[in-house]
Amino acid sequence: MKMPLPKPIMGTLLVVLVGAVLLFATAYLGGAIHAKFVTSNVTCDYDNIVAGAEACQVTIQNLSGTTTMTTGSCSLTYGGATYSGEIEFGGPIGPGGDSTVECSHTAATGAGAGAEITGSIHLTNGGNATFSGMASS
Repeated sequence: MKMPLPKPIMGTLLVVLVGAVLLFATAYLGGAIHAKFVTSNVTCDYDNIVAGAEACQVTIQNLSGTTTMTTGSCSLTYGGATYSGEIEFGGPIGPGGDSTVECSHTAATGAGAGAEITGSIHLTNGGNATFSGMASS
């Protein structure tokens, strides 16, 4: 014989179910508000892409339905430090489109061949396109 669940348990289950639906909706709608981006083809080099600077060229693909742009600023992290940088070749990135940009900062010395470089390209929609690459020199 099946016993019905006590009312406090039913109430708890209902609250958990509603919470899960709200959490899913928030995550889904939050993703729709900010454009989604994928980065690829990361090439980082010292003094060859931009003289006297560590620089990374990055392709950004816009997977959203809205156009956004780079803000002109970015950051590079290597050797335990984060450096503010500037964007070259930035511009609008339309829905489904891509753009190759360059994040660079003036440096006395570069990261060194084989060093991992991570970075973030700041976007006008408030988001960031993050990337990771290996320094070639």
